[in-house]
Amino acid sequence: MFDRKRELKDEIKELEDSIKRASTMIMSSELVNMKRVMRRLELADKNDVPTLKGKVAAAISACDEILVTELVFSGFFQELDSVQIAAVLSCLIYTDTKGSTEGVQKIIKHEKLGAPFSALQKVADKVATIMTECKIPIDQEEYVSKFKPDMMELTMLWCGGCKFKELCDEARDIYEGTIIRAFRRLDELISQLIESAKIIGNTDLKNKFEDAQKNLKRGIVFTASLYL
Repeated sequence: MFDRKRELKDEIKELEDSIKRASTMIMSSELVNMKRVMRRLELADKNDVPTLKGKVAAAISACDEILVTELVFSGFFQELDSVQIAAVLSCLIYTDTKGSTEGVQKIIKHEKLGAPFSALQKVADKVATIMTECKIPIDQEEYVSKFKPDMMELTMLWCGGCKFKELCDEARDIYEGTIIRAFRRLDELISQLIESAKIIGNTDLKNKFEDAQKNLKRGIVFTASLYL
């Protein structure tokens, strides 16, 4: 029995070593593929040194850093006003799996939001296509559809001066706590984008992000305590 125990221990160690070797190979393969993605999207040069675009991506942590960086450098935000910017960015932080891109036109009622959301989907599809071509394991359709438009109208109303009670009445299927968490995450994302605009040296874009944050950061949503 002792000899059998020792044999089993040796077998376990051999299997553990095999798992470690396999994991290292997988990690190495994924790393190589991710490097390809970074080069294709110009986040890194041919020597794997981060470009300005890559440095901006590294400064983003509140949402999908690759997608939002691609939006920034594609000029996506240049044609939008500060309210539209806040509304579109809400799609990046609100990824509730209960939502769906089916019936998007029913969700997006305002004419100022339909075109920006469609443009966002196109950029997301571009990123997903490059990742697929570089052999990153990703479901392209699922990746694009995870960015939901459900919070766009609410964000636009809030940034336009709507009261929180009125906002909740309009929300219907989205809980008050979910709205507050989404707006706080949105504020964090906009703060990071303000810093990104400073890194790039784009003053006009920085001012737009600052205006968007100013419109967003108000009222009970950002009160430190309800007892104050």
